[in-house]
Parts: sequence; C-alpha cells; structure tokens
Amino acid sequence: MCVMRGSLIIILLMAFGLPNNFSVSGQKIADTVSITGQIRLDDAENFDFKQFSVFTQHQPGKSHPLIVDGSFIPDENGRFVITVPAGSRVFMEVTTADPTIIDSGDAPDILNNRGASYYSFKKGKEHTLLFKDFYVPDDSSSGIELTIQLYRGAAFSVCLPDGMTSGSIQFRPESGKRRNVMSVIEFSDSETVRESLVGGLSPGRWKVFYVDDNDQILKSQRLDLRRGQIFHVKCQ
Repeated sequence: MCVMRGSLIIILLMAFGLPNNFSVSGQKIADTVSITGQIRLDDAENFDFKQFSVFTQHQPGKSHPLIVDGSFIPDENGRFVITVPAGSRVFMEVTTADPTIIDSGDAPDILNNRGASYYSFKKGKEHTLLFKDFYVPDDSSSGIELTIQLYRGAAFSVCLPDGMTSGSIQFRPESGKRRNVMSVIEFSDSETVRESLVGGLSPGRWKVFYVDDNDQILKSQRLDLRRGQIFHVKCQ
C-alpha cells in the first residue's frame, strides 16, 4: 500500500507539473544560458575564421570542480555558441592556427606604434592569443552576447644559414618608436626553430639578423611584412 501511495504522489506531481527548473525531488536546477560569441577582426579580408578555436570550461559554483565544455570552431562569420548553467564562471582560451594574428594583450601598443611583439610558431600547431573568464548571472535567461576583438598583423618564415646549429634570430622594425629595440629568439638546437614562423608582428619593414654564439652576424635580411600575410623567405 505504501509503495502504491508513493507512486500515486509521483504521478500526481507529474500530472500537475513542477516548475521547469525543479527536479522531482524538489531540488532547484539551474537554468541554462546560451552564450553567443563573435570574433571580430580589424581586417577580415580573405580570412578563414575556422583558423580560430575556442576552448571553454565552466564552474557551477565556488565549491564545484571545473567542467569541460569542449573546443568550438567559429563559423565563417566568426560566430560560436556555448551553453552553460546560470550562475557559472566561464573560463575561455582562444587559439589561432594563423600566425598573422597579434596577441590580444600586445595589440594596443603595436597598433599605436609603441611596441613590438612576436611569438614563435610551428606549422600544424596553435598559438594561444588570450585567456578570458567571466561570470554568468542567474538572471541571464535571455542569453549573453560576447564580442572578442582581434587584430591582424604579419609573420615571416625562419631561414637559417647553412651550418648554423645554435645562436639567435634577432629582428626589429625599421621605423617607429621601437626601431632600436631588438627582439631575440635564442636556440641551442637548430631543429627547434628550423622551418618555424615568427608571428604576431606589426606590418612594415623589418630587419632580421642570424647571429652565431660569438655574436657574429651570419646573415641579414630586410623584409616588407604586409598585413595578413606570411613572408616566406627563400632559403638555400
């Protein structure tokens, strides 16, 4: 009789219905929130937004562990959608397989000709452009719009002189406030930099020097880097 009475209560609850955000046990279930992301570029001409990847995790509460949502590839317009419970903190990592994108934190200085930045890039790998975290309020049932602004720069391919096994690659812009500041990539094994790319650079004319361990310049180059392009240096 007790079993039948319990079953009857459940049936009645189902018949009369519970609020959408409550379980049968009466425990409140967090509403889900859609986050519509939009990656924007200052120059999107001939750019494939599928070169970006967005990896996200969320934490439902301070005492809860992180839950992996996965990696999301934007559509042809740079848009992507993720869904998380309301009240969560979202942790986001944006990466690129295109080395012409400038690191997010360096973009303001580079665009105002106040700084020079770069990252070493291996073909087939991805580079992390930015980390972002934000809180999704409990009253976000209508969804959240998220804009990620990025900027296009340039890149060039590394071309070591014959016989160079260690030393450094040094480069600087030819004009601007940072023209006398040299960026340096040091290496003790040529295989770590061979056929790699130097990305995230500002467009313009650059000087590149290949320097051995005795500070002797083995080769120098003058490159005209254009926005959104990889300058492929002709090697021996």
